[in-house]
Amino acid sequence: GMSKARMIEIRKQNCNPMTMKVTYYKKPVFIHQGYMQYLWDVDGTRYLDLFAGVATVSVGHCHPKVNAAAEKQLKKLWHTTLIYVYPTLHEYCEKLASYFPDPLQVVFLTNSGSEANELAMFMARLYTGNFDIITFRGSYHGGSPMTMGLTSNAAYKYPIANGLGCTNVCITVKCLKKSFIHPLPLMWQYLRICYAVFIMHI
Repeated sequence: GMSKARMIEIRKQNCNPMTMKVTYYKKPVFIHQGYMQYLWDVDGTRYLDLFAGVATVSVGHCHPKVNAAAEKQLKKLWHTTLIYVYPTLHEYCEKLASYFPDPLQVVFLTNSGSEANELAMFMARLYTGNFDIITFRGSYHGGSPMTMGLTSNAAYKYPIANGLGCTNVCITVKCLKKSFIHPLPLMWQYLRICYAVFIMHI
């Protein structure tokens, strides 16, 4: 297969620059394949995958049941729009909604986490009439213009205005009797100063 040096060269020249900034290792891991909870690199070393594709492969890699279901669907229909009424899609929506507590009954299908988070921001602002959104320092919520504002991990940021109304904060926790109180410190570096207190009763 392709040499490690060539893969790194392509990564630098042809891939999103973020891939060279966001690493969780001293030396690159060259993944070759995965099965269930394991990954193998190009040298044959096996790893127990606790990262799960940034938490998107919750059932494991190449799970036989998932593979079989995907293969069955791909042989019938790959993709169509929600404009058309497709039985399998509606069966899925109904089953997914059955797990929700009342009064949640509506399913919005999106193609990415960024799109899902943008939809959540839009719906929260529409429903509450509020505009400001607070996220935690070091977080990642997507790479679209709006979710980039939610994201506070410097490796994913670029020097351009984005995410109007989003503020990133550090959280300190104090335990007072039967409540956890989370004061969010004032963020003087932002034009708009946000202060909030979340109280979660035990």
